Amino acid sequence: MDELISVIIPVYNVEKYLKRCIESVLNQTYKNLEIILVDDGSKDKSGQICDEYSKKDERIMVIHKKNGGLSDARNVGIENSFGKYVCFIDSDDYVDVKFLENLYSIIKKYNADISVCCYKIVSENVENLKIEKKIEYNEEVWDKEQSYKELLLFGKLENYIWNKLFKKSLFNGVYFPKGKKMEDIGTTYLLLDKAKKIAKTSYVGYFYMQREGSIMSNLNEQLIADTKEMINIRFDYLKKKYPNLFDELMINRLAFIKFYYEDIGKINGIGIMKDFDEEYRFYKENYKKYRKYVKKTSKSNIRKADFDILYLNKNLLVNINRIKIKIKGKGEKV
Repeated sequence: MDELISVIIPVYNVEKYLKRCIESVLNQTYKNLEIILVDDGSKDKSGQICDEYSKKDERIMVIHKKNGGLSDARNVGIENSFGKYVCFIDSDDYVDVKFLENLYSIIKKYNADISVCCYKIVSENVENLKIEKKIEYNEEVWDKEQSYKELLLFGKLENYIWNKLFKKSLFNGVYFPKGKKMEDIGTTYLLLDKAKKIAKTSYVGYFYMQREGSIMSNLNEQLIADTKEMINIRFDYLKKKYPNLFDELMINRLAFIKFYYEDIGKINGIGIMKDFDEEYRFYKENYKKYRKYVKKTSKSNIRKADFDILYLNKNLLVNINRIKIKIKGKGEKV
């Protein structure tokens, strides 16, 4: 008999998209599921929709709770789950009918602890869904060290928690950071650390909805500051535990620093510019060395963003300085 999979869906003010998400899970070809809908204090009709579906299918469990954010909702879902495996679906996204069947199949095929599928990014227009971007890779199996290289540098493995199936035991002692944005960055690397083998399928099974109001579309100072914090905590953790990954960690951190400054410039983030002075010095001291490292490595193997940032763009420090000057000109000394 197929093993029980817990599908955890945090819900918050998504009445427009929620039915499509739930229906995509109910229609799975893999049937041995428990579906945990965690209503995180929704103010629209999302909670009511959850209750209506729980009456239609006994596999659905609804948890209503005070608003605590995405991480808290996921943690509550894990605490109330009984499956041997667990996956997470954002309530404005949806999945293909064979999403769980294929993730489970590849995890068993390779005796892996985590399986990963490819995904598509779709636009908000529900009536006429448009594929904005398709992320596809070949089927591969990685050990722990290679999975970190894929995460940090090569780009075939991403921080996103939602296109993966995990052995639930990996979450023993691992929690999503409550109250933080970009919580996947602060969690995925810890799960990889506990896994012995990660399998990735070429199958495209997850559809990520890019819409107004989503976390990724609302750039603000908290989002940037939380991302910085998560990256630096991960950097320190992996540098200490896996010193052989130092080069990959350095390049990953340098790439994010460049993005930090671009994002701060977009929102005129005067309030957090001071916090990035140390990051700027780190970048200035290290980027030339790692441009040489990237140059020696095949461009086809390195995530394009990292390659462009550290090799092709020769004016990085000039650009960052321009952003610093622009923000200073908004009226506050930084």
